[in-house]
Amino acid sequence: MYAVPLKLLAKLKGSTFPKLIHTAHGMDHIHKRPITLVYEKLCASITDVTVGVSPAVMNVYRQRLFVHHERAININNGTLIENMPFSKGEYRKKINAQFGITNGNPIWVYVARVVPLKNHHFIIEAMKDSPQRNIIFVGPSGDDHYWEKIQNLLPPHIHMVGSCSNVNEILAASDFYISASTHEGIPVAVLEAGAMKLPCLLSDIPGHRMMGEAAEYFSLENIHELKTKMAWLEKNSEIKNTLSYNLHQKVINHYSSKTMSDAYLAAYSGKAI
Repeated sequence: MYAVPLKLLAKLKGSTFPKLIHTAHGMDHIHKRPITLVYEKLCASITDVTVGVSPAVMNVYRQRLFVHHERAININNGTLIENMPFSKGEYRKKINAQFGITNGNPIWVYVARVVPLKNHHFIIEAMKDSPQRNIIFVGPSGDDHYWEKIQNLLPPHIHMVGSCSNVNEILAASDFYISASTHEGIPVAVLEAGAMKLPCLLSDIPGHRMMGEAAEYFSLENIHELKTKMAWLEKNSEIKNTLSYNLHQKVINHYSSKTMSDAYLAAYSGKAI
């Protein structure tokens, strides 16, 4: 917003300006306000390199904005892959105590800002009559009205944390990761779940489909399908273990923070990777 006009001004004056690289995390604003496509085209014509965090984002610049392929590149989001020092059972005891979970029922977790885009109410609707499973919503409010709405809908077996410092501990204690988001670039929270070896059940949207066969999917128009797939995953340990292994390997091979940082360093230095 600020760097592009400054670079344009420097160009008009004939003076130098540092290399300008812009990372685009999603294009949802274009769908909501098509006029922003004009702004994106102007900025992309002045920016040295535009990085899309997914092939889909990159292709908006290449195909809709006609940015040359060398100036519109894809660098996938990445996540740190770390070994947790304690066993799953120890984290489970801690998280059970934190949220007052006294049963041995499966724990699902959803890490996201609490905004309409992330669609928490869809999961609540699917799970409100399912006390045989617990779910933990982790993430801050991004919309006070929506936050209050969600708070008022919560049954006892759905827990809302807000911001917290022990996200990895909650992931380590959980059995499954779930997301009902209606739009994603490359979903970092899903990558973090994969790094923690959690099988994922995700809304069937392009950003999530980047995970390929390493995740299971449900339609956002079908609550019955979501409930059926949750129960199916809980009962099928072989599928659960396969999804867990496949996603973990996918994160290691393609979405690690090391892979991401190397690609960004190459982009800033002007070297191919």
